[in-house]
Amino acid sequence: MKQIISIILGLGFLLALCACGQGINGQASSKDQLSWQEQYDLGVRYLENGDYEEAIIAFTAAIEIDPKRAVAYVGRGDVYMLSGDSRGNLRAARTDYEKAIELDETLAGAYLGLADVYIRQEKLEKAADILRQGIDLVEDNGKLLEKMDQVEQSVEDIRFERGESNGFEYAVITGANSSGEIQWTYRTGQYEMTELAQVEEIGLHNGQYYFVEAGTVIALNPNSGEVIWKNDSFGGAGMCFAFHDKDLLLAGYYGPDFFWLDADGNTVKRIEDIDTRYDWPSKIRIENGYAEITMQGTPEGYGGHILKVSLDRNASVDNNAWRQAYLSYIQDNGANEAPEFQLIYVDDDDILELWIRYSNIAAGARVCTFDGSRVNDAYISEYGDLDYIERGGLLHTCGGHSDVYWNEVFTIQNGQFIGLFHGDFGAENNADIQFDEDGIPIYVYNWDGEDVTEQEYQDRLTRAFDMSSSRNVFDAPTYDYDQMQQILLG
Repeated sequence: MKQIISIILGLGFLLALCACGQGINGQASSKDQLSWQEQYDLGVRYLENGDYEEAIIAFTAAIEIDPKRAVAYVGRGDVYMLSGDSRGNLRAARTDYEKAIELDETLAGAYLGLADVYIRQEKLEKAADILRQGIDLVEDNGKLLEKMDQVEQSVEDIRFERGESNGFEYAVITGANSSGEIQWTYRTGQYEMTELAQVEEIGLHNGQYYFVEAGTVIALNPNSGEVIWKNDSFGGAGMCFAFHDKDLLLAGYYGPDFFWLDADGNTVKRIEDIDTRYDWPSKIRIENGYAEITMQGTPEGYGGHILKVSLDRNASVDNNAWRQAYLSYIQDNGANEAPEFQLIYVDDDDILELWIRYSNIAAGARVCTFDGSRVNDAYISEYGDLDYIERGGLLHTCGGHSDVYWNEVFTIQNGQFIGLFHGDFGAENNADIQFDEDGIPIYVYNWDGEDVTEQEYQDRLTRAFDMSSSRNVFDAPTYDYDQMQQILLG
């Protein structure tokens, strides 16, 4: 597996400081010269103090005063590099360094900066080409030669090779440079073979090489092969993974359904069971601020159900609290005699909502949510029909009989059910129902207290709740009391 690692080069702004007094072609007048120097020095001070936004403003002002001074472009390029490795920052830095070289091909800092851009983009050959160009043109090229040595000796290829011996498995990980010379070797321990591998490769990300060894997540320095950190809290095997910015997300076919580590190896979140009805995670992907985990074990059999976990670091879910609260609610409200239960995701936290349909039609059905301290509920309808936008926070229910019908759209805010829209329709006089020429009852329609036509009623309902993107509580098998009790008990 071809892996290119990042080398953090010394940024060129220190060299640029030395160049600020050099004479160049196309200098401005003495008044403009002083103004340029003031803006440039201001940019340097902001850069040294880590105030990157102000540094960019100051260097840009210097460039506008005299666009032919190369060192200001180097200074601004350095700011972009220190602001992070986003595509936008790297692209802006590259443009500035290339402009600086165009203006002054003897400026070492411009070559160092441009080489650093290519290295962070994992383009070592281009970085080497830029350094060679600078070495030929810059008289004081000691720093360029030093960086060229680092690039040539840098690890370009990390190989992960699994081995087996007498019923045990292990892995040998090696780092080689562009010439194929081995720079370092890491050997894992030997582990008794099971149905799932005990040693698994994750790969290179953000300057660290990751793998899992017997349930422990390990990060290596790609240049030296030295261990940066270990985290033994994962404890899983048969894992799938995804990267979220600089963080690592894991799920174990055996082990936790979700495990989140930051770049320093600290555990951000560990969830053993997201939903006890589903097992065997096989894939993780990032979508709209959530980790979407595909679970192969479902109540219907082997399939592919997606569970979602919020990637909000401040989100805190006590799995035991809401489960116990729902169990207590069921007992306290006589729902232990109810024939059907279901757990669904409605709002965007990681707490499931509880749906209950009672045996007595008069009692109808209820949906419950947990606000962190207590269970709050809302009446649905006598038959329990409920549509919802998963993780969208919207619910819709409807009911009625004897030519009087209604629709209700509501949401969850801070653990409370809030009504949004209400519509009803039916015969104007049940004692004297009127029919059209086709024998269909003539109904009157009302939406949020306003009389509307049948078409207006349907249009407003569609705008309030998009049925095409919703799910119904009966889409998945429901559970009886004993089954729901076991689910909530974990």
